[in-house]
Amino acid sequence: MFQTIKYCNSKYTASLNKVLDALEQMELAERQEEDAYEMEYGDGAYAEEEYEQEPDGEDEYDE
Repeated sequence: MFQTIKYCNSKYTASLNKVLDALEQMELAERQEEDAYEMEYGDGAYAEEEYEQEPDGEDEYDE
């Protein structure tokens, strides 16, 4: 019985470590994306095309 618990605990720990690694990679990628955005628009001046984009065709207010 203790050998089964030892086996399961090591598999469980390995799975959790894989999930943790994946989450850390996602967080790092998000942080890098935010840093790149801040480098591009760091002075507070945003590109006008972001605000002047046409709607994507889905008008929420039309019935």
